[in-house]
Amino acid sequence: MLDKDYNGLTAKKGALILFVCLMLAATVFVTNYLPYRTQTKFEERCTTKTTATVFGLEEQYRDGNMYYGPMMEFIYYEKGQLVHAEAASAIMHDQNYKEGETLHIGYDPNSPGDLYIEEDRTVQERWKTASVCTVLICACGVLMFTIGCVRSIRGTDKELSARKFIKTPDGKTFSEWAAEQQKKAAEQTSQTDENETEDR
Repeated sequence: MLDKDYNGLTAKKGALILFVCLMLAATVFVTNYLPYRTQTKFEERCTTKTTATVFGLEEQYRDGNMYYGPMMEFIYYEKGQLVHAEAASAIMHDQNYKEGETLHIGYDPNSPGDLYIEEDRTVQERWKTASVCTVLICACGVLMFTIGCVRSIRGTDKELSARKFIKTPDGKTFSEWAAEQQKKAAEQTSQTDENETEDR
């Protein structure tokens, strides 16, 4: 009976590592792509650009799938109105705005209360980082799987091709059988040396 619990990286273990890497990469990809897509679609509606002043620094809060804050003040030129509205983002920003600070914004001309701050690129930066991490994680998994396959095919793992068994037909364990083989090899080497000495 063979004992197939080999040590080292094999094709089977490489496949397992690849599977784990793919699952991790998918998690990183999805959790960052969804906010990026939400933010992109929101910004596509906000086609009118202008400048606005930070009017209030209330803590960001979530409503639906968007985070809101800070409060911005700008002139809605289409109707000559002064608008107070909170900037929206698909994730919580890490910007330190100051009250009275002037920023560039984009707002929806059909709904001026929907706006975003152009200087806030947190969503896009995280998406870029996540994309790079996803590629690296997948590449790592593929590399481990490839190495495992190569080691299995070439037998570079010193334990890979060792045929281990529980007992031989005459009842000897693998360790006993291996010790016996080593002893026989040593005796043969000794006999060969003696023969060479006699020939001289």
